[in-house]
Amino acid sequence: MKRILFLALALCAAQISHAQAFTRADSLRGALRPERNAYDVYFYDLDIQVDPETRRINGSNTIYFTALQDFQVLQV
Repeated sequence: MKRILFLALALCAAQISHAQAFTRADSLRGALRPERNAYDVYFYDLDIQVDPETRRINGSNTIYFTALQDFQVLQV
């Protein structure tokens, strides 16, 4: 189940990311960029449905956060 959850989160992150130059260290831990420092997350509501028969994962993730400053771009 942990592998499925990790896969779901990785797929969500891949969908919302944009092309950027990054180092190996960034790929392992992520860089603290202005897009990541502009808000403070206090709750993730992850709702997924796993269908092993069809090998599909469906779901959503609602993120509750407080903006710490004005921003135009949000990086999760």
